[in-house]
Amino acid sequence: MATYYRNKYRGRSGYRRTTTAKKTENKAPVVHTDPTSSRWQKLLKYYGSCISVENAGEITLYSSKEGVEFLQVPAMEKEWIASGKEKLEFEGQNEKIQAFINGPRWSRSPLSYFYGFPCHIKHIEQSRRGWSGQIIQPILIFGIDLVQTETGYAFVLQSDRPRINSAFLTDKSLLTSVEERKQIAEAVLESWDDEKSRGQNLKIILGAFAELLPQEVPFSKDILGGKTTELRPEGGVLPLGVIFRSADSKYTGGLEQELGELRDTAAPNDVWRAILDRNAEVKEDNGEGLLEITGLNDEQRGAVKSAFNNAVSVITGPPGTGKSQIVLNIIANALLHNESVLFGSKNHKAVDVVIERLSRLQSEPVILKYGQKEREIEFAEALLSAIERASSYNSQALEREIGEYKKELEIVRAEEKEAQQSLFRILDRRNRISRLDAALESISAELPASISRNLNAYEKIEANSEFYTTLATLGRLIKEIDEGPSFISRILSLFGSTLEKRVFETAKSLLALMPVEGITPSLNSVHNCRELLTIARALKKWIDNQSELLGTVRENENEAQVEVLRERITKSKERAIDISVRYVDALMKRRLKSLGPKERRDIADYVSIVRRLEGDVTGGELAEDLRNERKRMFKSVVRAFPAMAVTNLSVRHALPLSAGAVDVVVIDEASQCDIASALPLLYRAKRAVIIGDPNQLTHISLLHRADDQQLQRQIGLTSTDDQRFLYSINSLFELARSVVGTGAKFVHLLEHYRSRAEIIGFSNKKFYGGKLSVWTDYRRLRGSGHPDALVWHDVVGEVIRPSAGSAYNLDEAKAIVALIEEIIGRISAHGDDYSVSLGVVTPFREQANKIRDLVEQKIDAAQLRRLDFTVDTAHKYQGDERDIMIFSPVISRKIQQRSLGFLGNTVNLFNVAITRARAELHIVGDRVACAQSGISHLSEFVKYVEELEPENKSKSGGKFESPWEEVLHDALARGGIRTIAQYPLYQYRLDLAALDSEIPIDIEIDGEMWHRDIDGGRLLSDLKRDQHLIMHGWQVKRFWVYQLQNDLERCVQEVREMLKSK
Repeated sequence: MATYYRNKYRGRSGYRRTTTAKKTENKAPVVHTDPTSSRWQKLLKYYGSCISVENAGEITLYSSKEGVEFLQVPAMEKEWIASGKEKLEFEGQNEKIQAFINGPRWSRSPLSYFYGFPCHIKHIEQSRRGWSGQIIQPILIFGIDLVQTETGYAFVLQSDRPRINSAFLTDKSLLTSVEERKQIAEAVLESWDDEKSRGQNLKIILGAFAELLPQEVPFSKDILGGKTTELRPEGGVLPLGVIFRSADSKYTGGLEQELGELRDTAAPNDVWRAILDRNAEVKEDNGEGLLEITGLNDEQRGAVKSAFNNAVSVITGPPGTGKSQIVLNIIANALLHNESVLFGSKNHKAVDVVIERLSRLQSEPVILKYGQKEREIEFAEALLSAIERASSYNSQALEREIGEYKKELEIVRAEEKEAQQSLFRILDRRNRISRLDAALESISAELPASISRNLNAYEKIEANSEFYTTLATLGRLIKEIDEGPSFISRILSLFGSTLEKRVFETAKSLLALMPVEGITPSLNSVHNCRELLTIARALKKWIDNQSELLGTVRENENEAQVEVLRERITKSKERAIDISVRYVDALMKRRLKSLGPKERRDIADYVSIVRRLEGDVTGGELAEDLRNERKRMFKSVVRAFPAMAVTNLSVRHALPLSAGAVDVVVIDEASQCDIASALPLLYRAKRAVIIGDPNQLTHISLLHRADDQQLQRQIGLTSTDDQRFLYSINSLFELARSVVGTGAKFVHLLEHYRSRAEIIGFSNKKFYGGKLSVWTDYRRLRGSGHPDALVWHDVVGEVIRPSAGSAYNLDEAKAIVALIEEIIGRISAHGDDYSVSLGVVTPFREQANKIRDLVEQKIDAAQLRRLDFTVDTAHKYQGDERDIMIFSPVISRKIQQRSLGFLGNTVNLFNVAITRARAELHIVGDRVACAQSGISHLSEFVKYVEELEPENKSKSGGKFESPWEEVLHDALARGGIRTIAQYPLYQYRLDLAALDSEIPIDIEIDGEMWHRDIDGGRLLSDLKRDQHLIMHGWQVKRFWVYQLQNDLERCVQEVREMLKSK
């Protein structure tokens, strides 16, 4: 009877491991009885399986390692799978197999066994390290079990579909990206039919590969015939079978280990309970009392506050919406509350942006970066220096300084609040006036034309009490006629004073008090008296509303002017930021000063360990022990540094695996992040902030969806609610969004600060529903001097798709080099001190390579360094930006459908590509081919650029948006002041622009909103816009419509005085 060496993970996925290394003593796993914890254990097991399976699919073998890392399967007339045999035995080779099983003793990781067939063979004459031999890349990979038989050893196929070795696809450059690699691999494997035999399925898949491979890669006919061979000198795809083993990936082995530890010992923390249960209370807060070391808008402020109030906060951050400001201010406020922050991301750029911005703001080091040796030592040295400086600080002086900053902030905030309340009072009165004016117009429409034309003539009635008394009497008498006379009326009628007679007499008296030109109603009938009563009542209502309106106008005139209040609020915000930055520095000094002897000793040792590991060349147990010791010192390090930055997979080297080791974890670029690698980060925190954008780069898994679903079923994650945890299709951000409203606070950032309006305009409309408002500070933008933000350079070229490699367009690449030279020339005209960054982005890797080669041939390297010049695909540009970007779409004549298909299926990459530019975005490509490509987002982008071009060329203004703009425009013109309506300036349209002065004036009128209420948010947004224009050298004057109605000449005079005063 055969003895099976069972693999760790059983099931259809097929990549379970057989442990042959020395086993360690296992602790009995904790058994959880509550449903949440039980589900948590299942998820941990599931994600461990997913990681193991996914990373088994990238294999490269070296001929010199035969017998140690792999075995050749002897040549056979019928390949193992095609033969239908269950076992594969190596007759007479027991010693060889035993040596292979024993394997390299240095491997601590458990090993799994696999069968690969066929194999791609490449001959290496001599590598950079002097190695020569053959590289073997199995194409299809099957999971197998090792069994011991009576005569030796054998291998048994697991009942699973194979995986495609992604190393083979990448090596031959058959595909341009991980997206296309996944797409093709899944398409090939979809042809696997569980109803057919493995042999039949193998033949179908190999036939698909034969069509896929370029002609330059030889594909042996014996493969489809069923014969196998042993390793031969020639290259190409050969019918060679190999048995090999694989340990955990060096990148994810630690992650699998941590998932296993959590599964065996831990219950879910608060963050994971909120995600699993979806019933946590979401707390709201007004955001008062925050430190703001950068300016924050309302959404950003809410996000920072939520980080300290909610177990999970989810933030959607479109391009340029200030995600880094949120992270910076979370760190600052963590320091205020004596808390710690862990900042994690899958990419180093996102981490580096926050670190660089924080170092520019603060004089004291606040954040430590783990995971990059050269950066960690840099931060560790800075920490040690800061601790040494702190020894000279005076504790009492620090406490006084902190107290003074706190008091200053309270005063400044109170001033800002008072100014805002005055603004809101003005706004409230404006809305009241607007409503009253609308009522006046409505009443006027009900009155006879002869009255409505001359309503101002009736204002004197307001002071005549007899009018009101007579009106009330007439109303009472007519009511008696309608409902029956009163007792007094019946008595009076006995003496000849009938009810009708009294009505007629009262009506005549009322008419005498309100002479109506053109109306002389005969008052000899009750009907006519009733008409007069209706007119008089309407007139009374108009007079009352007019009186209230004028009183409200007078109240507003007693308040400070809007422009004065706007200036007070702006200065208060600037002072608060300045104080907050100094406050944080003082808090950091106090933190360092308060370190005890043990903590100082630990930090000194920590720095020594980092120095040792930075130059480590031997590795081994000593290095591992030092890493563990460094992790032990975490508590002391975090007492000094309130913030740490890590990449997801490096966190295990930095922090102990314990619940709540840090107070807040912030995970950026979460849309790219898989759930499994983020799980240990979230476990280490008390609260989590998850930031992402589903319209930018997304999570791409190479785990086949069928394998993923099978793992789910085997582990028992089969409920409807379990589907949101599916590894292969859901990012961490998608999982977090599933908790919004039922356990997580959601914040959507909608203010854009990076680019000129024309650059972000297309993405705003196409991907973000037009909800983004552009608040870019144009003063800070640096371009080449081109007048337009978005420029299409039309180049008709030819697309080449080589047999090995992605598509490229050489004509387009040459045109880009010429454009770069032109841009450099324009930049040079600004002088040596004018620095601008420049980048090129393209969907295709080979196009990036061609452009890079041409640029390096024609342009001086020193010039490129000054431009911080980079050429890359959109994948590499996620989280990055440049002053000037050039986009190369490649599309033109002879482009293959396969390349078009890739572009059509990667709309998120396109969004990333066109949103990296701050000042200028140049598109170099075939405009007609792009428009006719059949790719909707690309053809729509062409149309957007075409519609934008006439607007770029027209700076003469436009039509009036409200009649009140025209009223003021004409009044100003009569006074000799020339204005332009709807004048385009940066991202704005000015109602009226007065340009004939040293400092131009933007005149804004609430005409479009007249007779509609304006809320406080709209007003503050308008004032923020005003401040932007003032910073750009403009004056701004705002008028309410009621001011134009009541005293148009005074409004004209105010504009005239502004022109004279400057």
